[in-house]
Amino acid sequence: MKKPFIWTAFMFMALAVPAAAQPFFPVTHIPTVQVAGEGSVSVAPDRARLMMRVSEIRPSVADAKAAVDRMGMQIQKMLTETGIEKSQINASELLIQRVDRVPLPQGQRKETYHVSRQITVIIADIAKLDTVLDRSVSLGTNEIWQVELYSSREQDLKLEAMRLAARDARRKAETLADEFNRVLGKVHMAEHEFGGSSPVYRMALQEHGAAAEFSRGTLRIEARVAVVYELQ
Repeated sequence: MKKPFIWTAFMFMALAVPAAAQPFFPVTHIPTVQVAGEGSVSVAPDRARLMMRVSEIRPSVADAKAAVDRMGMQIQKMLTETGIEKSQINASELLIQRVDRVPLPQGQRKETYHVSRQITVIIADIAKLDTVLDRSVSLGTNEIWQVELYSSREQDLKLEAMRLAARDARRKAETLADEFNRVLGKVHMAEHEFGGSSPVYRMALQEHGAAAEFSRGTLRIEARVAVVYELQ
């Protein structure tokens, strides 16, 4: 069996992908003020999504696949015993590669086959993440990568960040209008975009030989709102 190759530090995907900023629509026939507001919310991630791979190299495809299937079944059994729903486990991706080994006499080559299966897991209870990582390695997982931390409240958090950005935009517009002895009228245009920071999930070794702990970081969702107000 190949020795497992496990990453102990990962950079994770952000909760939201920033949209390209759009220019304001010009409003030329009436006095207007154009402002941009910003808002953000932070939250600890409560869910995780990860990918792992089990693989074997054997003289035949059948032998390699049988070994990989055994490890895959053990890992799936462990996941369900840990409390992961079967619907949150996907082990359908299988990869078969022919591998050339050390050349034999008279120019011949002995062929072997590398078979691997990818397992994707969604962990609804992030407290189980460290257990899943540890037990997966002990059962023969060769790789664990693309560990993504996210929040089950993502959509609500986006809306909250957008509300904060809208309030910030209005405060700025009111300040500008007051400086020029005007008052705000109706809104002629409003648009928004989202962004967010990516938490880092890394192993931190404690002092005095204590057990290692994983630091999950904090998710930050940002929103930007552009508004065109009429001035009266």
